[in-house]
Amino acid sequence: MDERERLVQVLLSGIVSCAFVSLLWILFLDSLLSVLVMHISIAEDTKKRFHAACAIRGLKMSQVITQLVEQWLKTNDVSASGKEGELVTIGKVTE
Repeated sequence: MDERERLVQVLLSGIVSCAFVSLLWILFLDSLLSVLVMHISIAEDTKKRFHAACAIRGLKMSQVITQLVEQWLKTNDVSASGKEGELVTIGKVTE
């Protein structure tokens, strides 16, 4: 392989690497833009136990909360097609 071919190969691999990194950034930014922050009130002891249980399993608390909310929505038959700002009561919420 001569010097010119080697240079072309290096440039092409750099372009592919840049494209891959760009794609990763786009996916990362898209995930950030599609996530909202939600604040909840929870007893201190409950939060500490929840945090510990998640840490032991190598999970983030937000991952578990997201799964629980999605499960609750399926169980309570709440569709994503409701009108924005409309209050819908599906059943009792226990505290």
